[in-house]
Amino acid sequence: MTLGALILQLRMKHGYSQAAFAREVGCSPTFVCLVEKGQKFPSHAVLCKMARVLRTTPEKLLEHDTSRRPAPVDPRMATPDSYLTLGQKVRRRRVAKGLSMHDLARRADCTASFICFIEKDHTRPSPATLSRLAKALDTTVVDLQDTDVRPLFKILQRRAIADPALVVALRALLEASIPGSELEAFVAKKEIQ
Repeated sequence: MTLGALILQLRMKHGYSQAAFAREVGCSPTFVCLVEKGQKFPSHAVLCKMARVLRTTPEKLLEHDTSRRPAPVDPRMATPDSYLTLGQKVRRRRVAKGLSMHDLARRADCTASFICFIEKDHTRPSPATLSRLAKALDTTVVDLQDTDVRPLFKILQRRAIADPALVVALRALLEASIPGSELEAFVAKKEIQ
């Protein structure tokens, strides 16, 4: 079930129209409609308000969301770290340490729903939060940051349209399983040229 379908189901169960629910949450009825259709995803703050109005928790809403859930991460799997997103890396480390989302949230001084958002790659933590997460997971900020190369792909995608040879070079770099920091240096060099 998608997050939007679950919100719709709970909204109807509690007798709210879209307009009344939007008023309670503090957003527009159009936004509620788009969330229910799966065309928009609420921010962490809005999701918390929606959960409160629907008498549940953000974690409960997200645990049933199958629309954007990454593949389960097994700490023993052989996927190179350079292919993991920040959220997958946090989840891998958390599971390997035997921590629940609530345990990690306590150690990193944030909420379990925010940890859930990070692990599902719905949001990125601030540098201060990332530092606390790294400390709680017995790793470094560089180790966590070094893995999420998705923003770089947007830059490369734009560049590849203008320079098809870049696609060949990028493929060679990815097949060599280079870390994100080296890919970032490559992109920076290409941006200067």
